[in-house]
Amino acid sequence: MARVDDWDLRRFVRIQYKVTETHPIDVGRKSHPGASAVAFDMHYALELGVLTGGRMARVYQGHRRILGPGQIWFCGAWEPHGWQVLDAPCHAVVVTIFPPMLANATFPEASSFDWMAPFVLPPAARPQIPHGQKREFLRLAQELGKTLDIAPPRRTLLQRMLLYQILLELPEVHEPLAGSPLPADAYARINKAVELVFKNRRFLTATEAAHACALGRKSFNELFEKVMGISFAKFALRHRLQGAAARLLESDDPVKAVAADWGFTDASHLHTAFRSAYGRSPAQYRKSKIS
Repeated sequence: MARVDDWDLRRFVRIQYKVTETHPIDVGRKSHPGASAVAFDMHYALELGVLTGGRMARVYQGHRRILGPGQIWFCGAWEPHGWQVLDAPCHAVVVTIFPPMLANATFPEASSFDWMAPFVLPPAARPQIPHGQKREFLRLAQELGKTLDIAPPRRTLLQRMLLYQILLELPEVHEPLAGSPLPADAYARINKAVELVFKNRRFLTATEAAHACALGRKSFNELFEKVMGISFAKFALRHRLQGAAARLLESDDPVKAVAADWGFTDASHLHTAFRSAYGRSPAQYRKSKIS
């Protein structure tokens, strides 16, 4: 099992996938001709991948999983994770998803079905594909790949339908949502808080975010976590940590200046949060750019 302290952050990057409300899903084929070192990234979009050839390790905080053909991986919103090609050539079909698309997906005949479950469960608890089902997931990955040759909007509709089919075929992970089903306008209710995070570098309280959304703090916190699969506090902190990490690599500014610019009380505060999230201090992370 990988430990956070073992993570090689030299190639840790923040990826901006172009998924939006009007383009909520994107599918791509990934090929790796040779074995690789561990690379790390994080992104707002959810990620689902089906390995179609070779062997790969997926690394999360405190958890490492080895995948072969027909096996699947999941990444949640702003979840730090890594990957390593073990046997090459290595091929995969990767789906990136606008989180609210799944969070708001409900069907009257199964209103309690939780489409977000595979992405928000602890990494060690996420579904693994039994040997007898691997062929079916390879088939579904092949069907997803074929959609790339189809013109939109039919392409996107087929991709969405195949994504739902993959999630339905998973082993039993879809527990009913706690409480009542999400309202149809759930994402619209918390969207101002998401925008507030992306537009600010300072520390934002849940009270401020709830006020921006015209919701009480308790209702806001509960709705935000149901829709996004992560608490507002963690969502906002990960945004600021990623901004600080990028600045550390892009500039020679003192750590205390980076801390102040990204809403941390002082260099010590950034150090504690950074080490907790990434297993290295800001200074150690900065040195990695010249390693």
